[in-house]
Amino acid sequence: TAHFLLVILCHRYNVKSGVRRCGHHDFGHCELDLIDRIQIRHRELYGVTIYPRHENGLDFLGNENMISVGIGPLSYSDQHVKKGEPHANLKGDLKFLASQMNLELPPLPVASRKEIKMFTEHMIQCSGKPKESDFIALAHKYLVEADGIEVFPKLPTMVRSYFNRWKKNQMIKAAKDSVGPAAKNLLLRLSGSTSAPEHHYCAEAIQAEESACTGSTSPQAESSQGPMYVPPVVAAGQKSYKPATVIRSSKRCAWAPFCKLTVDKCGGYTKSQCRFKDNFDSVTPEQLANAKIAMRNDEKRERKARQRKD
Repeated sequence: TAHFLLVILCHRYNVKSGVRRCGHHDFGHCELDLIDRIQIRHRELYGVTIYPRHENGLDFLGNENMISVGIGPLSYSDQHVKKGEPHANLKGDLKFLASQMNLELPPLPVASRKEIKMFTEHMIQCSGKPKESDFIALAHKYLVEADGIEVFPKLPTMVRSYFNRWKKNQMIKAAKDSVGPAAKNLLLRLSGSTSAPEHHYCAEAIQAEESACTGSTSPQAESSQGPMYVPPVVAAGQKSYKPATVIRSSKRCAWAPFCKLTVDKCGGYTKSQCRFKDNFDSVTPEQLANAKIAMRNDEKRERKARQRKD
């Protein structure tokens, strides 16, 4: 399907380019074979060429072995592919692909488990720092092991492009391994496994965080060995818990001046969020607005008085 879509796309592009650049007739569509048939009939019946700037494609004999657009044979090296009839294990699209390319097996990117395993083993041999010769050698190895089921031939460019993806996956695995056995023990306890001793690490973690903020420790926390610490993946080298930073806000409550607290204490970013909103049910919107105006006027007077003293 992709092959025929590519052929149609290129045909439409060529037709539009002929109209824009070469002065061909613009018929409003790309089905020029119909125009060829009409012009041929006019020539046969009346001896007249009705579209002088149109070249009939049906007047030219095509080469059956020539594939100018879409999937076709390319100049592949014999070190990476084998030319010939499609392999017996191929079916459907893969068989069509191999027949169009005149190959036994078409080159495909690294995808199957066996191909990934072969890639990983080869990268281990070259210590994860492959050179161009390593990619060429691995591509030849895929050709030798190709069976049309789990392993397909590879071009060196395909192997090289997969290396970047493989490297990222290895970095992710290394970050997970850096967490150590603490994460495994935590997963065992969360899954309810009996292979690990029971211990209330969540409660101890909360106590440790509270003691870090307040500067005090509980007797239970002092007697125990401390909570199991699992460093985050983004900071694998972190050795201890980092207490959360509490941001203080001096913003007034939405019920000010009736509520004297700031929003970080009462949560009054809006009137409905204030924890003491029930105490102000009897306050009407007009009373609240007048009280706010009076509060601002008092603040202005105090500010001016301080400026005079200074």
